[in-house]
Amino acid sequence: MDSVNLAAIVVAAVAADLIGTLWYVVVGGQHMDSAAAESGVVDDGRPPAWKLLVELGRSLVVASVIAGLVVQLGVVDWTAALGLGIAIWIGFPVTLLVGSVIWEGVAPRLAVIHAGHWLVKTSAIALIVALWR
Repeated sequence: MDSVNLAAIVVAAVAADLIGTLWYVVVGGQHMDSAAAESGVVDDGRPPAWKLLVELGRSLVVASVIAGLVVQLGVVDWTAALGLGIAIWIGFPVTLLVGSVIWEGVAPRLAVIHAGHWLVKTSAIALIVALWR
C-alpha cells in the first residue's frame, strides 16, 4: 500500500465517525426505539469513551481496506469511487445485515437504519481516499 495516502485514511476514518454520529442523531429516535424494542434495554444515548475509540479503530480499518482497493483497482475519479463505495456496501454490510435479519431476528427497520449509515459511510470513505491521493 505504498501509494495510499495515510492522511486521507485518517481523515476518511474521522469523517466516517462524524457521519455516523450525524446519521444516528438524525434517525436516533427511530434507532433507539427499534433497539429498545428488540433488546428490552433503554439506552441514554451516550456511549462510553471506550466504545468511541473502538469505533474509530473500526473506521480506520475500513478506510485502510477501501484505500487499498482504490489503489489496486486504479480508482481515480468520483464516479468510480462512488461505485466502489456502493459495491462494498452491497457486498458486505447489506449482506451481513440481511443475514442478521433472517437468522438472528434483528428487526428489519433497525437493519435498514444501519444499512443507510453504511451506504453513506462506505461511499464517503471511498470518495475521500480516491480523490485525495
